[in-house]
Amino acid sequence: MKKLIVISAIAGVMGSGLYANSMDSNASSMKGQHHKMMKKRVRAMKSIFLIQRGLPHYSIILKHLWNDKELALTKEQKDKLLVIRRDTIGGIKKLLPEFLKLKKEILKGAKSGADVATLSKLVDKVASIKAEATKIHLKCISDTKTVLTKEQMRYIDGYLKAKRKMRRMKHSN
Repeated sequence: MKKLIVISAIAGVMGSGLYANSMDSNASSMKGQHHKMMKKRVRAMKSIFLIQRGLPHYSIILKHLWNDKELALTKEQKDKLLVIRRDTIGGIKKLLPEFLKLKKEILKGAKSGADVATLSKLVDKVASIKAEATKIHLKCISDTKTVLTKEQMRYIDGYLKAKRKMRRMKHSN
């Protein structure tokens, strides 16, 4: 916010409408980038997974591609994938309440000046839960790969690459 005020003040002092418009555009762009960055940080802070980026969430991807004609999932594959999804989500849902409770205790304790040793024990428990959630995620990835054919996996990989490319193009504008 201070940067935006300083930029606006400089633009006003310069007196050039063109310069001011350029600076407003840059400030708006900077503000948008900051907002995106903050959203990513908040998402990461809320994540129950130890590894928050880089591992594919096949269950979510397949939800989007469920009836894709090129992917061509068979009824048998869909049935197996639904079981994998149910088991994965069920496992994460079991961990989530304890994770949220511990996170809340840590935040409350840190703000109130709780003993570091006590907070450290809670952090260790959170780390253990995050590790367990990540193991569930890894099992989902492995199980999904056993259900899909190599061609289907190549299709999904191509789909993910295209999404990343679109995201990069969107962010570069």
